[in-house]
Amino acid sequence: MTGASVNVADDYAMEPGAPYQFDRSYDAMTGYRTNSVVAVPMRDSSDVARGVLQLLNARGPEEGVPGRFGAVDERLAEHFASMATVVLERAQVT
Repeated sequence: MTGASVNVADDYAMEPGAPYQFDRSYDAMTGYRTNSVVAVPMRDSSDVARGVLQLLNARGPEEGVPGRFGAVDERLAEHFASMATVVLERAQVT
């Protein structure tokens, strides 16, 4: 909604007053356990939101231990979101 990236260490421990929410129904349906999330808006050259690039569950320091996404991960996600948005824009032009 704000156009800012979101980096959440643990969706199940999200602060109640956060301006975003996590829908646990997908985890419940699939048996998956979402921990960390980076969500980056995909905005085109006119600043229109075209989608969201979302990364789930960073690797932790040990097998089976959840990790969290760092600042470098967030910048890489923003970079790939930007590239993907350019591809989407070009695909709509042709």
